Amino acid sequence: MLNEIGLTINIDDIIVPLERQRADIGDTEQLSKTATKFMGQIQSLAVQKMPAGSAKPYRLIAGARRIAAFKAAGMEEVLVRVYSEDLSRMQCEEIELIENLARQDLTWQEEVNAVRRIHELMVSEHGLRDRNLSGNFEGWGFDQTAELIGVSRPKVMRAVKLSKSIEEVPELAEAKGIRDAEAALYKLEEQVVLRELALRAESKKGEHPSIEDCYQTANALEMFPTIADGSFDFIDLDPPYGIAFDGSSSFAARRDGREASHVASAKQFHDVSVLDFPAFYNSIIAHCYRILKPTGWIITWFGHDPWCKFVGDALANAGFRLNRIPAIWCKSMLPNAKQGSNPNPDHVLTNMYEMFYYARKDSSKITMSGKGRYDIFTYERFTSGRSHPTEKPVELMKDILLTFVLPGAKVLSPFAGSGNTLIAAHELGMESLGFDINPVYKGSFLVKIKQRTKE
Repeated sequence: MLNEIGLTINIDDIIVPLERQRADIGDTEQLSKTATKFMGQIQSLAVQKMPAGSAKPYRLIAGARRIAAFKAAGMEEVLVRVYSEDLSRMQCEEIELIENLARQDLTWQEEVNAVRRIHELMVSEHGLRDRNLSGNFEGWGFDQTAELIGVSRPKVMRAVKLSKSIEEVPELAEAKGIRDAEAALYKLEEQVVLRELALRAESKKGEHPSIEDCYQTANALEMFPTIADGSFDFIDLDPPYGIAFDGSSSFAARRDGREASHVASAKQFHDVSVLDFPAFYNSIIAHCYRILKPTGWIITWFGHDPWCKFVGDALANAGFRLNRIPAIWCKSMLPNAKQGSNPNPDHVLTNMYEMFYYARKDSSKITMSGKGRYDIFTYERFTSGRSHPTEKPVELMKDILLTFVLPGAKVLSPFAGSGNTLIAAHELGMESLGFDINPVYKGSFLVKIKQRTKE
């Protein structure tokens, strides 16, 4: 493809095509002065060798602004990189776009358009990145574009989205910079979403199932295949991982600080053994990725020992994107609180927090109210009256939900347990669905619903 680097040719031997990637080459006076001051050019032009019999031996690929400046400076010879004549028009366009991005004089509008065009050209040439029949990835994606032009993946994704959005909302191009344009776009998106949610709620009055019907006595693994792709905005995943409340495993009678005194109340808890949990969890995560919307979020609770790395890897392998620093539920606002018992006080401190990873798909965004919030959620733990050994406060779940999704969202709790996630979603105007294999927990949930209704 590349024939020669650092070749000096006559400037009049270069054809400058009329169609340029940059609509306006801008003021070239400063560039002309620079060329005169340094007695020549600093950066070479990119040209394509033309077939024999062409009007001129070379065609410009990248550097229209520079060549105009060099001519104005009276330069007769220029330094070039010569590409072969069999280079396709698409390849020429790719070179020009990448060349322009490497320079610092693009407007932000030109920059996002160039990034988008490079990405689309490469996808057109290599196909959209996806898994093949062997389970391996093929084609071109945002990661490859980022590597090609030397920027981060999120920057490529934002540029592509912003470029497309400007076509739909031209006023965005009037923003002073990329950050201002993105902020304006986000506000517009929220307004559209809220309007749509309001219309949807109005049209579906009386159609939503009651809160009682949102909790189903069923096995989540049997129910997952019945759920269509992209059905939910948010999944609260709290699977029964190898903790053996009955004391049969090395993780006996504890789950990140759950004490031995709770064993009696956990007799109905259906645990998954340590050995079986990896396959169990991987199957769950694959289903969750499928049924989550492209804009959706999943949170998954886990015990740090021994599941922290495993759970993070499982999420990433399924296709989710996550911050490997988990969020924390701090169970007390008091710095020296001494609540609950400790099965091994001689060797370990009493645990007063639980962790969850929050993970997303490519188009997911934290809500406006959740932007910038800390990753610590401080809510008092249950000291009595729990209906489930892994129960979490309704107010905690409300806070988490509003951090990641808006009212009107569809929420799934595959291992519903206490049902508090369903209650939180219902009270925030969200649709919800939950499963639990044990009818005892649904009975406690129904009692709780009646109590909250009376309050």
